Amino acid sequence: KASFERYSEAVQARIYATPPGITGIGSIVFRDEEKLLTARELWERLAAEGDPGSQYFMSFFYQAGIAGVERDEARSLRLLNSAAEGNYALAQTSLAIRYELGREVDQDWDAAVDWYRRAAINGSNVARSRLYEAYTYGELGLPKDAEQARQWE
Repeated sequence: KASFERYSEAVQARIYATPPGITGIGSIVFRDEEKLLTARELWERLAAEGDPGSQYFMSFFYQAGIAGVERDEARSLRLLNSAAEGNYALAQTSLAIRYELGREVDQDWDAAVDWYRRAAINGSNVARSRLYEAYTYGELGLPKDAEQARQWE
C-alpha cells in the first residue's frame, strides 16, 4: 500500500506540472508558477524518499535555480546520478550526454557509452540511436562495427 501511495503521489506531481517536452538539461517548461511550485514540493519529498523520477526532475530545479530552489550544480549532479543509478532511463541518457560533452563533469567517453547502454536497455530511444551512430561511424572511442550498430538500431 505504501508503494502504491508513493507511486500515486509521483503521478500526481507529474500531472501538476507536465512538461511539454524534455530536450536537454534545463529545458523543462511549466505552464504556470503555481503548478511549478506544487510539483516541486511533491518531487522534493519523493526525491528525498529515493524516487528516481522525482530525483531526475529535482536535478533540473537545482541546475537552473528555479521555483525557490537555489542553484546548486553539485546537488543537481548528485540527484541526476542517483536517478540514473535507480535505472531511470531519462536520467541515464542525460548523464551520458553530460559525459559525452563534458558538461559539469570531465569528458569521459567510456562513462558516456556505459550510461548510453544502460539507458538503451531501460528503453531510451535516444540512447539506442546514439549507440547506433557511435558504432556506425566509429564515435565515442568505439570502433566502426556494423554488427554492434544493428543491435541498437
